[in-house]
Amino acid sequence: MKYIISQSLTHALSTICYVESNLSLVKNKHVTTYAEPEMISNISHELSGHYVIPIADSGWLKCDQLFDSQLLVDQDFTWFDTISASD
Repeated sequence: MKYIISQSLTHALSTICYVESNLSLVKNKHVTTYAEPEMISNISHELSGHYVIPIADSGWLKCDQLFDSQLLVDQDFTWFDTISASD
């Protein structure tokens, strides 16, 4: 799985519509969307407030070929705050 970082929710949703259109995904009662964008919630991360869109690079939803490979990034586990249990 790769990811695209988007500066706005509008652009993130537009990217998802682009993927759905190119994969010929038909929305119905079983399929609602290709993916949901997630906001980078870690306020100490340099991309805080940006949106992450997953881009499949294998399987039947493979769509990484639709994008410039330089726009695709690997998952960064620091995008989101982690919940730690206190003793």
